[in-house]
Amino acid sequence: MSAECIGGCGSQGGPSHTRALTTAAYCSALFLGGLCVNIIGPAGPTLARSMHTSVAMIGNIFAAEGAGNTLGSSLISALLDRFSGHTLIASICLLLFFVVGLVPSCTSIAHVVVLYMIVGGCLGLMCGASNTLVTWVHAGSNVGPWVNLINASFGLGASCAPLLFVAVEQRVGNGLAAFSAIGVFAMVPALATMLLPSPARPPPKQLPQGTERDEEEEEESARHPLRGLGIGRGASTFAGIDLGSRATYVRVTVVAPLMAVVTLVIGAEIAFAGWIYTYAIERAGMKREAAAYLNSLFWTTFTVGRVCTIPLAACLSPGMLLVPTLVLEVASVVGILAAPGSESVLWLCTVGAGVGCCALYSNVLSLLATYELLTASTVSLIGMASALGHMTIPNLVGFTMHTGVLGNDALVWIVAVANVLGLSLVSAVVVHLWRHFTPNPESVQGRWMRKQRQQQQQQYEQKLEQEQELIAL
Repeated sequence: MSAECIGGCGSQGGPSHTRALTTAAYCSALFLGGLCVNIIGPAGPTLARSMHTSVAMIGNIFAAEGAGNTLGSSLISALLDRFSGHTLIASICLLLFFVVGLVPSCTSIAHVVVLYMIVGGCLGLMCGASNTLVTWVHAGSNVGPWVNLINASFGLGASCAPLLFVAVEQRVGNGLAAFSAIGVFAMVPALATMLLPSPARPPPKQLPQGTERDEEEEEESARHPLRGLGIGRGASTFAGIDLGSRATYVRVTVVAPLMAVVTLVIGAEIAFAGWIYTYAIERAGMKREAAAYLNSLFWTTFTVGRVCTIPLAACLSPGMLLVPTLVLEVASVVGILAAPGSESVLWLCTVGAGVGCCALYSNVLSLLATYELLTASTVSLIGMASALGHMTIPNLVGFTMHTGVLGNDALVWIVAVANVLGLSLVSAVVVHLWRHFTPNPESVQGRWMRKQRQQQQQQYEQKLEQEQELIAL
């Protein structure tokens, strides 16, 4: 494939229909990811019965998926440097076709754990690569709506997973056949990415003279695995301590806290989605079918919330989307804590919880992109943090629910603590970036700052004219 064809998807010179089709391919890949992750929740009790094990052991599948996801996410940058993005995604989807399709044939939970470790590795690579490539496709514009769009597809896939399981169980008699159906769907993004040209990495931006990143920092940016150092408005000092370099400053004050936020909040999100089915049956006394619809409702509201953030991201900054949604998330979980076992409260607060966590992952990436800090390496780090949350918090919830004194209420308590900590950290990072970094001129904040400067310049010029008129009189 020619270099011109490969570069055709980029925003500079690429046809708009190719960009649209490429974005749609990434949406189908993230839709597949949502199906693969959330099918475990409704299928958990059936897997446990068919393999003669306890429901608590299903937590090991989440842990395995998270471990594989961590490994896959760590390889994003290295593999995108060596292979075209679409070759990578197509290969991953073909592997998922075989691996996910094998789950119904497993005879022990250990087999499912091994398969889902491979699935996790595939999803970590595929989600991270898709989020990186969509920023290349739409380079030079506000990428926030596009990142929100493809990640909304993950929620759509997750919301369809329990409905797919119930439908297959009713029509086929064995809900585990839903895994085979998901494996067949993996061919859709595989074929789409095979047929479309892979986008080229956008060239580095030339900063105007006078910005605070000097030649030494440019060389450090090129050498350092983070690469994106942003445009700073201050030195590399934090809390009175000189961290020695701009790269360390970015890692300590921005990337590391956001990784902690993603680990806590996405881990809590997957835990809530994975165990709310069991919680609804055992704590609220709901029927199996109603519990499946509750699980689907969580992902449906999650998806609707993400779809709503697409136009909002065009006029609101990522921070203005992140903080209010996480406040809603905390309030919803506290609502369940206030009325444990109440079916009506559970339905209402599940809606709030789905909307509350919808903006996190995509807007963390948009936040980094806004301040010129998003690269394949930072996407890899955020993906690893997300995978760590997948691996730890759902498994902790499953273990505590079935062995601890809190019982099923452990789900809500652990999710509440994780979300409160995540809200505190993300609020601190948003304020820190606003105070110490200059946003991309094409971002919402950048346009707002440019407008403010223009208004200040006009006011200054008007004042100067008035003074000159007074002097003339």
